Amino acid sequence: MADQTSNTADDGAAAAPAPLLHHILLVSILLMGLVLIAGLGLVIYGFVGTLSTEEAAGTGPATDRAPYRHTVSLPAASTVVESFALGERLALRVRTPDGDLLLLIDPASGREVGRIRLVATDPAP
Repeated sequence: MADQTSNTADDGAAAAPAPLLHHILLVSILLMGLVLIAGLGLVIYGFVGTLSTEEAAGTGPATDRAPYRHTVSLPAASTVVESFALGERLALRVRTPDGDLLLLIDPASGREVGRIRLVATDPAP
Protein backbone atom coordinates (compact mmCIF):
# COMPACT_ATOMS: atom_id res chain seq x y z
CA MET A 1 0.00 0.00 0.00
CA ALA A 2 2.88 2.30 0.62
CA ASP A 3 3.74 2.15 -3.07
CA GLN A 4 0.26 3.30 -4.07
CA THR A 5 0.38 6.30 -1.76
CA SER A 6 3.75 7.41 -3.07
CA ASN A 7 2.48 7.14 -6.68
CA THR A 8 -0.52 9.25 -5.82
CA ALA A 9 1.66 11.90 -4.23
CA ASP A 10 3.88 12.00 -7.35
CA ASP A 11 0.84 12.29 -9.63
CA GLY A 12 -0.52 15.17 -7.57
CA ALA A 13 2.76 17.07 -7.77
CA ALA A 14 2.96 16.62 -11.56
CA ALA A 15 -0.71 17.53 -12.09
CA ALA A 16 -0.48 20.90 -10.32
CA PRO A 17 1.12 22.84 -13.23
CA ALA A 18 -1.43 21.48 -15.72
CA PRO A 19 -4.29 23.83 -14.66
CA LEU A 20 -1.96 26.83 -14.99
CA LEU A 21 -0.91 25.73 -18.48
CA HIS A 22 -4.55 25.09 -19.32
CA HIS A 23 -5.52 28.64 -18.29
CA ILE A 24 -2.64 30.17 -20.24
CA LEU A 25 -3.66 28.27 -23.39
CA LEU A 26 -7.31 29.18 -22.90
CA VAL A 27 -6.52 32.89 -22.54
CA SER A 28 -4.19 32.76 -25.59
CA ILE A 29 -6.85 31.13 -27.75
CA LEU A 30 -9.45 33.67 -26.65
CA LEU A 31 -7.12 36.58 -27.40
CA MET A 32 -6.26 35.18 -30.85
CA GLY A 33 -9.96 34.75 -31.56
CA LEU A 34 -10.64 38.36 -30.60
CA VAL A 35 -7.80 39.53 -32.86
CA LEU A 36 -9.25 37.53 -35.77
CA ILE A 37 -12.74 38.92 -35.19
CA ALA A 38 -11.38 42.49 -34.95
CA GLY A 39 -9.40 41.99 -38.18
CA LEU A 40 -12.44 40.64 -39.99
CA GLY A 41 -14.46 43.61 -38.72
CA LEU A 42 -11.86 46.04 -40.08
CA VAL A 43 -11.85 44.32 -43.47
CA ILE A 44 -15.65 44.51 -43.67
CA TYR A 45 -15.59 48.15 -42.53
CA GLY A 46 -13.05 49.02 -45.23
CA PHE A 47 -15.04 47.19 -47.91
CA VAL A 48 -18.32 48.88 -46.96
CA GLY A 49 -16.57 52.26 -46.72
CA THR A 50 -15.17 51.84 -50.22
CA LEU A 51 -18.56 50.89 -51.63
CA SER A 52 -20.34 53.80 -49.98
CA THR A 53 -17.68 56.23 -51.26
CA GLU A 54 -18.07 54.96 -54.84
CA GLU A 55 -21.85 55.16 -54.61
CA ALA A 56 -21.73 58.69 -53.21
CA ALA A 57 -19.37 59.80 -55.97
CA GLY A 58 -21.52 58.25 -58.70
CA THR A 59 -24.93 59.33 -57.45
CA GLY A 60 -24.17 62.83 -56.20
CA PRO A 61 -26.59 65.67 -56.83
CA ALA A 62 -26.59 67.06 -60.32
CA THR A 63 -24.81 70.37 -60.62
CA ASP A 64 -26.02 73.29 -62.67
CA ARG A 65 -22.95 73.13 -64.85
CA ALA A 66 -22.16 70.19 -67.13
CA PRO A 67 -18.55 69.00 -67.02
CA TYR A 68 -18.02 69.92 -70.69
CA ARG A 69 -19.45 73.06 -72.25
CA HIS A 70 -17.53 73.90 -75.40
CA THR A 71 -18.37 75.09 -78.88
CA VAL A 72 -16.86 73.27 -81.84
CA SER A 73 -16.72 75.12 -85.15
CA LEU A 74 -17.66 72.99 -88.13
CA PRO A 75 -17.01 73.84 -91.79
CA ALA A 76 -19.85 75.61 -93.58
CA ALA A 77 -22.71 73.46 -94.94
CA SER A 78 -21.54 70.38 -93.03
CA THR A 79 -23.36 67.78 -90.96
CA VAL A 80 -22.14 65.39 -88.30
CA VAL A 81 -22.66 61.87 -89.58
CA GLU A 82 -21.16 59.91 -86.72
CA SER A 83 -19.41 60.45 -83.38
CA PHE A 84 -17.37 58.00 -81.32
CA ALA A 85 -14.65 57.89 -78.69
CA LEU A 86 -11.00 57.23 -79.49
CA GLY A 87 -9.24 56.79 -76.16
CA GLU A 88 -9.57 60.14 -74.41
CA ARG A 89 -10.58 61.94 -77.60
CA LEU A 90 -13.90 62.48 -79.31
CA ALA A 91 -14.02 61.76 -83.04
CA LEU A 92 -16.66 63.39 -85.25
CA ARG A 93 -17.18 62.22 -88.80
CA VAL A 94 -18.44 65.26 -90.64
CA ARG A 95 -19.86 65.33 -94.18
CA THR A 96 -18.86 68.50 -96.04
CA PRO A 97 -19.35 69.55 -99.68
CA ASP A 98 -15.66 68.74 -100.27
CA GLY A 99 -15.96 65.21 -98.79
CA ASP A 100 -15.93 63.53 -95.43
CA LEU A 101 -13.79 64.87 -92.61
CA LEU A 102 -12.76 63.32 -89.30
CA LEU A 103 -12.40 65.86 -86.47
CA LEU A 104 -10.53 64.78 -83.33
CA ILE A 105 -11.51 66.84 -80.28
CA ASP A 106 -10.26 66.93 -76.68
CA PRO A 107 -13.51 66.98 -74.65
CA ALA A 108 -11.91 68.51 -71.56
CA SER A 109 -10.68 71.64 -73.35
CA GLY A 110 -12.96 71.63 -76.42
CA ARG A 111 -9.87 72.12 -78.57
CA GLU A 112 -9.58 70.50 -81.98
CA VAL A 113 -6.63 68.10 -81.77
CA GLY A 114 -6.59 66.94 -85.36
CA ARG A 115 -8.39 66.96 -88.66
CA ILE A 116 -8.29 64.09 -91.14
CA ARG A 117 -9.71 64.52 -94.63
CA LEU A 118 -11.23 61.31 -96.06
CA VAL A 119 -10.71 61.21 -99.82
CA ALA A 120 -11.98 58.48 -102.13
CA THR A 121 -9.35 57.09 -104.47
CA ASP A 122 -9.93 55.55 -107.85
CA PRO A 123 -10.09 51.77 -107.73
CA ALA A 124 -6.99 50.04 -109.09
CA PRO A 125 -7.53 48.45 -112.55
